[in-house]
Amino acid sequence: MSSSLYRYGYGAALISVRHRDGLADPRGITRKYTMIFHYRMRRLCMCATALILRSRPARVPLVLLCALMLSIAAPSRAGEPMEGSPAPALQANLIGGGKFDLAAARGKVVVLNFWASWCEPCLEEMPALDAFYRAHQGAGLEVLGISLDSPRDFGKVRDAVRKLGFPTALLSDTQASGYGRIWRVPITFVIDRRGVLRFSGWKFADKLDHALLDKFVSPLLRESNPGSGVLTQWSGQ
Repeated sequence: MSSSLYRYGYGAALISVRHRDGLADPRGITRKYTMIFHYRMRRLCMCATALILRSRPARVPLVLLCALMLSIAAPSRAGEPMEGSPAPALQANLIGGGKFDLAAARGKVVVLNFWASWCEPCLEEMPALDAFYRAHQGAGLEVLGISLDSPRDFGKVRDAVRKLGFPTALLSDTQASGYGRIWRVPITFVIDRRGVLRFSGWKFADKLDHALLDKFVSPLLRESNPGSGVLTQWSGQ
């Protein structure tokens, strides 16, 4: 337990030092370590609580302390968009040139995928996302990948997306504050043809594959275009 506390404490100290000395872009390296620290602290607190209860159930104050630590480790989710509400505005300068404006994509189904080059699950789900996009682009599907990498890691991002069919952008070149503070990746949002947010990745942590994309996105592609027909009810549960 002590060695685990040391490792996680070092992670917190590293974040503080980078902020103090200006060694990291808040949208780059520091964001990466912050996400790792939040995840590890939550795991540590849950494990510590289980060990305390298993050894001596009477140690309620220690359990309460772990609960407090868990609440501190969990980042705030204030400002996250609500499913069923109009999707927040988003504009981005694309890698390779051009711009993306969510408002201009009205009438299409849009998938927004936040990722990072250092995120292994992100890279693992990209082939499925790319294949799904290529198969359904003609049906009105748009996909935008938004990388949390620092501009100094642009080369890594460019290499990761070189063979992808859908456009990508850096978060530093994107206006997307309405989607909350992106503290974990991958995270995906799905917006229907009317510009309504129909699926929020904040309540979903599984890695995307073809089956999940078919479940969450295909029903929206089958819905009628705005102004023709009745909007069917759908939830990404």
